[in-house]
Amino acid sequence: MHLYRVYGLNLASDRSLDRLRPGTGSPDLTLFLVGAGSTALPPDTADPAYVSPYRNAEGDTILRLYRRDADDLLRFTDVADFAVGPSTITCEPLDPRHDHRVDIYLLGTVLAFCLERSGVPALHASAVSLEGRAVAFLSDTGAGKSALASAFMCAGDPLLTDDILAIDRRDDRYMGRPGYAQVRLWPDQARHVLGHYEDLERVEPDGEKRVVGVGPDGFGAFDDCARPISCAYIPERQPEGLASEVTIASAGPAEAVMALIRNSFTARIIHTLGWAPARLRYFSDFVRAVPVRRLIYPSGFEHLPRVRDAVCQDLRRLEA
Repeated sequence: MHLYRVYGLNLASDRSLDRLRPGTGSPDLTLFLVGAGSTALPPDTADPAYVSPYRNAEGDTILRLYRRDADDLLRFTDVADFAVGPSTITCEPLDPRHDHRVDIYLLGTVLAFCLERSGVPALHASAVSLEGRAVAFLSDTGAGKSALASAFMCAGDPLLTDDILAIDRRDDRYMGRPGYAQVRLWPDQARHVLGHYEDLERVEPDGEKRVVGVGPDGFGAFDDCARPISCAYIPERQPEGLASEVTIASAGPAEAVMALIRNSFTARIIHTLGWAPARLRYFSDFVRAVPVRRLIYPSGFEHLPRVRDAVCQDLRRLEA
């Protein structure tokens, strides 16, 4: 059994997860791999509580979620079943041809669901450490959060997390938990920061995004400590030629709360399972303590150093 550290959790696993750093102490969650039929639903199981609108190549939904007495079952079509309990995750791979997706779903939707299930919000965000504080960029896939994080990393700022930001409330502070030492970049982004991309592992065999390791043997540095969140930015990358200036403006309280809810990693599941009211209360408190700002900037890698400078200046004004 291996022990790893990810999103502030100690994860014990009998599946090797090479991308994660080692953990110490007692496990918070234990991942067990089981054989065919182990997670089977009883014949009288009701309809799924949630069906994803996203479809695979065959046109079937990629995810169904079933609520059960002892656990919740996340069924990723043709890939794996994950039975999620209070302290265990039972994984039954369904098709060896899709084994590469098991880790993708585990480190994404499954662990985000585990966090939300235990009351820890998981945002769709990247974050970097800037002078010991976390700076977060909230956005959906393809909106530029990883490119923004990589611009800060090029300037020497460590990565805190890419894609999922788990948040702790500690008294009057909100802490960003570290993820794992990796960013996922499109080929042009990887070429910009590394000078190459062809030799990098693909996130998915038939996809274009590349895995970029972070740390001594990779790109930039990784911060493995939880950091107080100083600001959350909502990136708005403008089409090329539409804008040349970097503009930062405060988001109103209602806009800020809605942005946080919208950019929850499992936003649709949260809504379907009735967890949204608690999240609304949580984020209403969050925006009273943490500034949420709109970050409007022009497309093009050549502008990213200016974006970083503008964010640093904005943070200094906020802290003055």
